[in-house]
Amino acid sequence: MGFDLAINPRPSGYRSSSRSQRLTSIDSQSVRTSEKKGPDPGIDGHKWVKGRKRHIVVDILGLVLNCFVSAANVVVIKAAVVVLDPLLEAYVRIEKVLLTRCIKAG
Repeated sequence: MGFDLAINPRPSGYRSSSRSQRLTSIDSQSVRTSEKKGPDPGIDGHKWVKGRKRHIVVDILGLVLNCFVSAANVVVIKAAVVVLDPLLEAYVRIEKVLLTRCIKAG
């Protein structure tokens, strides 16, 4: 969780037991990548974007709790399992997770 502090310094008065950690939100964004770098990036079936997909979890203050990068063809609900597993151990106060509408290609 040190990476989070580098990109998102905590506001004054923010505590780890804060009420803001009870509700989190996860969203994803497809990003085009170059064809020459890395493994097969995949194609997002909803947006028809060939590249990678960023999955980001934030609390209600907008502070990043965790992130995960996958191929663009990974469905949000499958990536949510990977992103949320370490969070549920680190932040035991999480009660609810808001997801974007999941669209399954095919």
